Amino acid sequence: MNILQTEAWEKFLKEEGDETYRLEDQNYSALCVLKNTPVGNYLFLPYGPNIQSEKDLKSALKAVTKLAEEKEAVFVRIEPTTALSEKTASTNFLKKVKDVDPKSTVVLDLTKSEDEILQGFDKKKRQYYRNYKNKGITIRQSKDLKDMEILLHYYEGLTDKRSFSIHEKSYMTNQIKFDFAKLYVIELEGEAIGASLIYDQDDTRYYAYAAYSEQHKNHHTNDILLAQMIFDAKADGKKVFDFWGATTSEDPNDPWFGFTKYKLSFGGEIKTYAGTYDLVLNKAKYGLYSALRKANRIKRKLLK
Repeated sequence: MNILQTEAWEKFLKEEGDETYRLEDQNYSALCVLKNTPVGNYLFLPYGPNIQSEKDLKSALKAVTKLAEEKEAVFVRIEPTTALSEKTASTNFLKKVKDVDPKSTVVLDLTKSEDEILQGFDKKKRQYYRNYKNKGITIRQSKDLKDMEILLHYYEGLTDKRSFSIHEKSYMTNQIKFDFAKLYVIELEGEAIGASLIYDQDDTRYYAYAAYSEQHKNHHTNDILLAQMIFDAKADGKKVFDFWGATTSEDPNDPWFGFTKYKLSFGGEIKTYAGTYDLVLNKAKYGLYSALRKANRIKRKLLK
């Protein structure tokens, strides 16, 4: 089960003011989030429903559809982490749409020995990690709200440079109040030069957000901090380190190509899910919703 389907994440969403519902039986479980649009509501299951195989999808969709109809939802949006065949999607009247959460990710097996994990890093990253303590660099973990300002400060710099947006500050800051979230801060002779937010869930650690000082990029801050978070996760008994988000595209122009290549340089492998699908319940309103979404995307491109 992905962390976005857990009770811990549901508590965070409720704190944010989201309306959530949980459905489950022996074949599936599903955290459903009620989303509002100008044309009506829809139910969103981020990285859900949780099913063991394709055959369990039908019963999960039946329960979710019943809830959606009670809430007068226009459609249901799902993102199973179990792969779906075209036949299964078609049989269940699912429409493939642009992925909301990444369809693929990079995962690193932490059940290997520390030496095996380190040998999986590319050569330079091994050197950076082995030598960083001799260069005045220290790393600390934090649950302090004040330290979130470090991450947000450097993240804002990245958004200005790379033209992408992030969540509202409160959305990220509120996460640190919950047990699943933790900050890592990297410092050079006492000066904070970067930070990363991670999520811990059962046997998995997720690499959620990270940002660093461009002025100190020659210290390879990102490489060092990622390596430390990986080995700390193993020491904590985690079995998987999830780098959160990747592409299977081999096109260098793909916006995720560089990120994916970088994440793979730590020795992990790509894992691919089903992607995002919609189950349409009201065709007329869904058509209007889709038209508005398309218009908004065009508007955003023109404003860049």
